Amino acid sequence: MKNQRKYLTIATLASLVIAFIATVSIGAPRLSKTTNHKRDVPSNLKQLNTALLMYAQDYDWMLPPMKSASGLKAVLYPYVSDVSVFIDPKSQEPFQPNPSISQRHLHEVLKESFRRNQAIFTFYQTPAQNNDARYVCLLPIPDVKFVKEVPDWADAYGSFLECKTKIVSKSQWEKLKKASDIS
Repeated sequence: MKNQRKYLTIATLASLVIAFIATVSIGAPRLSKTTNHKRDVPSNLKQLNTALLMYAQDYDWMLPPMKSASGLKAVLYPYVSDVSVFIDPKSQEPFQPNPSISQRHLHEVLKESFRRNQAIFTFYQTPAQNNDARYVCLLPIPDVKFVKEVPDWADAYGSFLECKTKIVSKSQWEKLKKASDIS
């Protein structure tokens, strides 16, 4: 009788596990489709920036060619889990890279940001939204200690370089473009 209960309990547990797995596997494709459609602009931009930094880390902190969205997509493709992050889910247009930081050393870009006291963007949304505002992904402005301590700067990048994704107004966008020498 005791063995029969033990087998019944194991059989019940096994059937519950199988039912759970079946439910999850049947619902997962439906869930992933919904999640892809709901992926928002800030999330995509952060994922692109993370891919950009992973690339830079692999290439001694040199940024990739960023003259065009299509060229950058080919380079960053191995660093993303889903190619839909390259596309703005609202406009279906590709996010644009900042060409002024193309193939530059990340430390130099950050020193320039510090010198100008102006955040530098890595990616931006195009076209602008209805109110002429747009999302951008900004690298933070480093502090004096970060810029001057050259030997240790690479170790500090991991925690330091999480981009800030934010909406900027038309006037803020013009200021960012001017700082990046983009027409």
